[in-house]
Amino acid sequence: MIMFPISLEVVIVGLAEFVVIGTLIGILTGSLVSLILKIGVRGIAKDGLLGLTGFLITLSVWSLVPLPYPFIAATTVAAALPASHQFFRFERLKSEQ
Repeated sequence: MIMFPISLEVVIVGLAEFVVIGTLIGILTGSLVSLILKIGVRGIAKDGLLGLTGFLITLSVWSLVPLPYPFIAATTVAAALPASHQFFRFERLKSEQ
């Protein structure tokens, strides 16, 4: 089995791309859901962190198991976590009224 050496710069750039993608997915999803629910856009940093965490963890776990379409799964989880955060926030605000 021949392995191709990957330079550290390529690994860092690839990881930085994943960080940006996961964070943007989280921010956009959380903002969109909060606008749809009309609860005001708050917690953008938390949504970005949830998107980033979901994207990286899903991508890492998916790489251990040889299943197809890891980026689709990672994108789905990165969008689902901030959306669920905003839905829980909506329920909390609704119950306080």
